[in-house]
Amino acid sequence: MRWDAPCHMLLDVGITPTGKPREKGIWMYGTDILTPKNETSTYYFWGASRSCGLDDPNAGKQWEDAIELAFGQQDKPVIEAQQHMLRLRGATDIDEVDAVRLPTDAGPTRCRLVMDKLRETNATESPQPNNPSLSKLIAISKNNHTDRVMPVV
Repeated sequence: MRWDAPCHMLLDVGITPTGKPREKGIWMYGTDILTPKNETSTYYFWGASRSCGLDDPNAGKQWEDAIELAFGQQDKPVIEAQQHMLRLRGATDIDEVDAVRLPTDAGPTRCRLVMDKLRETNATESPQPNNPSLSKLIAISKNNHTDRVMPVV
């Protein structure tokens, strides 16, 4: 997974027979783009492309169903329940409550630290079209589009 803070993720997954090059396997690219709607809601856009079953209309439907299951029936209810529990405690952020952190929370916790740093930086700097940091980010993104995921900040 590649995360371009603050709101874009690229998932590059696939399977290849042992000892064979990537081109002999199957893969899927998924992209997720999130943008705030208001204080408690976010628009979540996603897309996916794949290397297999391109001529099979059933394959597309199977992928769509699997993605809908993951996001709509698994992730969404959990996120909504978390939001509800925060509201019950008068909080708007997970860091405002004494939450139990699990080992699987390590990635999201690191992302939150990066976001805190970005907010801190944005509070003191205004983005400029020719900002060297932005130019560097764009160059890194263009040059490494096939690399395995790493946060780019």
